[in-house]
Amino acid sequence: MTGTEAGAMRVDVFPTLDDEGAAMAELIRGRLHGVDVREVTSTQPFALAASMVAADAVVLDLTPGSAAHRYTAMAYPWRQDKVLAVSRSYLPLNIEPVRPGGTAPYPGRLDPEEIAVWVAAQVRELAGRRRPSFLQRVRGLVGMTAGTHTESADVFISYRGTDAEAAQALRAALEKGDHHGGRRQRVKMFDAGQLAHPEAVLPVLIRWKVLALISDVLKHARETWIVDTPRFLQSWFTQGELVCLAYFAWPGTLMAYDPARGSAGPAPEKYMATLDATGRKRLARYFVNSHPDLMAAESMAALRKLRPTRLPLTRDEAFDDEFWTLPLLQCTRCSIREPDRPGIDVAGFLTNADPRLYPVALDTLAACASEQTPLRCTNPDGCPQRFTVRALPPYYLWYALPVADGSYLGTIPAYAAVPITS
Repeated sequence: MTGTEAGAMRVDVFPTLDDEGAAMAELIRGRLHGVDVREVTSTQPFALAASMVAADAVVLDLTPGSAAHRYTAMAYPWRQDKVLAVSRSYLPLNIEPVRPGGTAPYPGRLDPEEIAVWVAAQVRELAGRRRPSFLQRVRGLVGMTAGTHTESADVFISYRGTDAEAAQALRAALEKGDHHGGRRQRVKMFDAGQLAHPEAVLPVLIRWKVLALISDVLKHARETWIVDTPRFLQSWFTQGELVCLAYFAWPGTLMAYDPARGSAGPAPEKYMATLDATGRKRLARYFVNSHPDLMAAESMAALRKLRPTRLPLTRDEAFDDEFWTLPLLQCTRCSIREPDRPGIDVAGFLTNADPRLYPVALDTLAACASEQTPLRCTNPDGCPQRFTVRALPPYYLWYALPVADGSYLGTIPAYAAVPITS
């Protein structure tokens, strides 16, 4: 494997500074035949910057850990197309590499051999390109030619997790050319649980992070297809997708697919969301503080300290601890809207009133998980629904600058709550 100009292709590998990192670096080296592979152990930010200019590809091991991690290297290198971000475990909430596939989805792990195979495939693809000039490399370093997560699609499919089978069938039909006179469509849909754990009790931050990532695809698609079942609007996420369409003034076509009949047509009026100025401002704050490319976790503590100054920015709810960590529970019994209820209540959606989401203290979830006692629905009006609770691996947050304790990584506790059906 060589570059497209004279000389062997150069790949710099930044492993985690422990035995596991060194072993994975060797696996990667063994997969890159005919490539000038250089292992870099320096922790200085300049080392990564120099590699991003000099090397044809940079492998950056972002496996979170103790002092072994590489998050002090440089801010946002994973936004560059030539930087292959890899991780044996899941990444922090605010990191989305331009090239997906080299990291484990939450809450799992990825085998080092799988990572080495993925790296080799990415390097082969990069080797087929013309080498950029020195000036182009420097521009890329300062972000002037940064990559993007946006995936091009003709059609985006919106569906409830319980309708996944119907959504997959619709995808196959659209890709085959059905409903478009035989013209094959590029279709994008997110698998159930792909962006968030399906049983997790999610805080506002993660809910809107998921919608921000969905919107990156949704707002560029020519058509959005709804898997139109009676419970479509009972999901917080499907309602959120429709609200996002209104926020981005999406110019495409909204279609409804009836899986029972196999028929399709323009979506009914009840799926059209309308945003007022207040809602639009609220959504703007949510996206700015939850999108992985925009949120600044390190600024949260600093702005909280400035609250006594009464600056308007410091009083924004997005800097409240509740926004970042307080889990919100959607009860399967009392927070579900009636299937025949007309339209989307955007104001109710943005204030967690429709569908109704109940805050649950982390201490309460921790006690239920450790003592193996059921969680009762926290509806203040009373609800008999109960849930089994278990602890999940904590979420990570990356800080571009070290916080008060000198750390570049923080954690948010995570819990799953599953309805008890009996």
